[in-house]
Amino acid sequence: MGESVLVDSEWTLTQVLRPPAGFEQVYQGQDASIPIAFPGTLDPRAGEPGFDPRLLAALPCAFGSRVKFLFPNLTAPDVEAPPPAYTYTIIWRLRNPTDYRADRRPFHFPKQTPGVPDTSLMPPQPRFVIPALQESVVYTQPEPSGLPGPEAAVQHLRREMLTVKPLDPPQTPFIVGGIGGIGSYQQGVIDPSFAPFELAKRPTFLPYETRAQGDEVMVVVVREFAFPPNSGPPQTPWDFAGQDRAFANFYGVDGQVSPHPAFSDLGIMVLFGTPT
Repeated sequence: MGESVLVDSEWTLTQVLRPPAGFEQVYQGQDASIPIAFPGTLDPRAGEPGFDPRLLAALPCAFGSRVKFLFPNLTAPDVEAPPPAYTYTIIWRLRNPTDYRADRRPFHFPKQTPGVPDTSLMPPQPRFVIPALQESVVYTQPEPSGLPGPEAAVQHLRREMLTVKPLDPPQTPFIVGGIGGIGSYQQGVIDPSFAPFELAKRPTFLPYETRAQGDEVMVVVVREFAFPPNSGPPQTPWDFAGQDRAFANFYGVDGQVSPHPAFSDLGIMVLFGTPT
């Protein structure tokens, strides 16, 4: 007799990506098209022979695994400065055998000899190959017709970015009986003193799932429409005392206005799961 076999989805524990401490002071007044990186620190091998001293850090992952990102829904610390939307870009990287030999990190680029050297330095410096990829999406075009010769289906591969719009999270319900008052959906993530209207107690995160396209991943973020020149309307700079205050309040210490301890568990949460 046949026996039913159920496949359970297995996920890692949550890891939290946050920008580096002090990012507000570095980015304040800079063009908002310059992205803020999560985690934004340096790779452990940065500066070693064969590695760029400015190589950014990324989170190791298993190529092809399921990846779930939980993006915070940024809400304003006060009603007078509603926050803008922010656009997130997921960046993957491939590592090579030299990384595996150093710290057993996963790799899928097979070349273990240096690639193209960095000739911007004197003398030129060797560099191991670490390719970077951006999350992408395929757009299927209309059904081809009336073309001479064999018809071909054309699909456009475009880079994909995720814009998180600031939306009011669901209201919290009343407690019926007992102590009464307003209930809480969550706790311990945001200090309610810095999120009026019970926002600290409401759902904060918006999930997005994809597949790992590399051996490690990082996320960078700009203000919505804050792209390089000639690709949109003129942009104002990062302003963590003004329109970007909610960003600083969530991801930093809101140091431009009223400093508070960093919310260490508030960031982009990442989980890796087995393929199903």
